Amino acid sequence: MKKLHRFIGNFDLTAERLLVRDPGFAHQLRDVLKLRAGEQIVLCDGQGAEALCTVRAIDKAAIEVAVGSRGAGNDPERRVILYCAILKRENFEYAIEKAVECGASVIVPIVTAHTVKLGFNSDRLKKIAQEAAEQCGRAVIPEIFEPVKFKAALTAAGENDVNYFFDAAGEEFARAKMLAQTAGVWIGPEGGWEEFETAAAREAGFAVASLGPLILRAETAVTVAVYLAAR
Repeated sequence: MKKLHRFIGNFDLTAERLLVRDPGFAHQLRDVLKLRAGEQIVLCDGQGAEALCTVRAIDKAAIEVAVGSRGAGNDPERRVILYCAILKRENFEYAIEKAVECGASVIVPIVTAHTVKLGFNSDRLKKIAQEAAEQCGRAVIPEIFEPVKFKAALTAAGENDVNYFFDAAGEEFARAKMLAQTAGVWIGPEGGWEEFETAAAREAGFAVASLGPLILRAETAVTVAVYLAAR
């Protein structure tokens, strides 16, 4: 069975026919993916809805589709907010991609005591998040915040139902006991958390948890922690 290409955007899926006036989108479908009239694609409105659509026409500036069967996307029911220390560029991009694939709803880059790399290409990260969401079958693109300092993030996270502050010295992560609808997942930088950061998390009522006896790279910890928390 041929894989259906999936796209997330501001599409009005309530209409029977949809004309998307976007030269970049039209170029991608016609010249990159080589799609032609009669082929099917999946369009998502970015709000959780999706529809199987049939391409009717493509030119240089627009694409016309017939909107077919509609449904809901595969996004996790639990809202997982990833608070991740900014990592080196390639590692952070990998972490963002895998966090989206594993079910993160929101990504908050944080500046910690051991944060070394402060460069932050918001547009590139948002593009990575969109491509990851489309690739893995989601209907919503996770929101990526601008970087915030550790203390400010700690205060804002108090609104979550639960916060898991992952640290090698923490207690084993009790996945089976997680019933929260909104869960914060905290992953530190390459150099690890400072003692005062872990102490502040405990004081705020966070669960200091471990992903096991092995020391994981930060981007690996993001993948494992978000996957476990989202399910």
